Amino acid sequence: MQYAITDIETTGESTARGGITEICIYVTDGQKVTKKFSSLINPMRAINPSVVSLTGITDSMVSQAPTFAEIAEELHHIFSGKIFVAHNVNFDFRFIEKAFADLGINFTPKKMCTVKLARVAFPGLPSYSLGKLCNSLGIAINQRHRAEGDVIGTTALFHQCMEIIPKPDFEKQIHGGQVLPPHISQSDINDLPETPGIYRFLDKSGKIKYIGKASNIKKRVLQHFGKNSARNSLELEKIHKIQHLETGNELHALLQESNEIDKNWPEWNVLGKKPSKNWRMIHFESQGGLNRIELMQNVKNAESAFIFKSKALGEALLNRVKKIYEICIFVPQFAGKFCSEDCYCHQSDAERNMEHNARMLKVWEHLHNSDHTEVLITEGRSPEEKAYAVFVNSCLHHWGYTMDDISHDLANMPFQKNSALAQSISMQYLQHAKLNTSFQYQVYVLKNNQFQLCS
Repeated sequence: MQYAITDIETTGESTARGGITEICIYVTDGQKVTKKFSSLINPMRAINPSVVSLTGITDSMVSQAPTFAEIAEELHHIFSGKIFVAHNVNFDFRFIEKAFADLGINFTPKKMCTVKLARVAFPGLPSYSLGKLCNSLGIAINQRHRAEGDVIGTTALFHQCMEIIPKPDFEKQIHGGQVLPPHISQSDINDLPETPGIYRFLDKSGKIKYIGKASNIKKRVLQHFGKNSARNSLELEKIHKIQHLETGNELHALLQESNEIDKNWPEWNVLGKKPSKNWRMIHFESQGGLNRIELMQNVKNAESAFIFKSKALGEALLNRVKKIYEICIFVPQFAGKFCSEDCYCHQSDAERNMEHNARMLKVWEHLHNSDHTEVLITEGRSPEEKAYAVFVNSCLHHWGYTMDDISHDLANMPFQKNSALAQSISMQYLQHAKLNTSFQYQVYVLKNNQFQLCS
């Protein structure tokens, strides 16, 4: 964990009217200082005479100094991902927060106050002002009331407190919130809906850096900016815009996400570009001449469109269809030993194999019926809208939204190209809906030119 120990000097007025005249930041890992930054700042207004006598900083000294706007990007880069630490932290924080806000930059790091830390580490001292506290602890401060001099003293105090206070108690002193990217404002976050859909992170040039899906767009986007996010501070600084698209349900969010990743190939998307480890159902003839249907991984050029996230999902569907056609599970090794007397496995080897193969072919045809059209229906983006996914030949044909009742016209719509991942995802939802009637998605089958609810 990194800490940005900070001190500022100001013109001597309130946060609303005043400005920063000097800033110093020491970045520490708790043991040693890893980075230093110090600069006078032109506040673009006069410094109060009483402050001049206290700090020694005059109007002429800051007249040629950079403005806050000129060093804002560098400052935000230093603060990004760090805990903001100061003596009487809210004073320094509010001025810096206001200076960033004036530039349209959101600044909300976590904070620690060395006054509160010192009260925990060194209870009962007569004063906790920085000067008197450092005198009590034998910490030397040169150039008191100048930003770097005070930061040197605050850093030494911080290190002493960290050595004394137990880690759990120390971490309780960390307060504050979300660290948004410097180019993203709170109003940008407020505009995000709390509904299913996708979101895109764009860089300065408008190039898509990342595409994600969520059941709650706002909540998921904020997770990217939390302390446990995989996004680092340098990546956050590249996010200049957030786009979103509501989909009404999780399946359509997944389909939209996978197709957009396949089309745009965003730099930060990794999972959507990795080879699939799903299970595919394949049909083949064994060395003994028996037809078999198995689930295998990493099979290329297989004709079946049946793809499963887990082997168990595939087996559940396959076993259900095998029961419909009364496939003997004991053929060939235990044929005739454990079945009822009327089972076909009691026939001669040639007759049994012929019957078994015929039944297995019916299972395969059942799964890949060329006349079989199904539609998966669920919630749309409004109460009046339905979201659908149409499957022809056991393959995702197209998906979208409709305000009308389900009609056979859906089956005649043109084929829509989808990514391999979209095919896999949609098949998993279809299979789960068939096996679980309480699922929020319903399956309809086209029969006699009408869609009928699948039971």
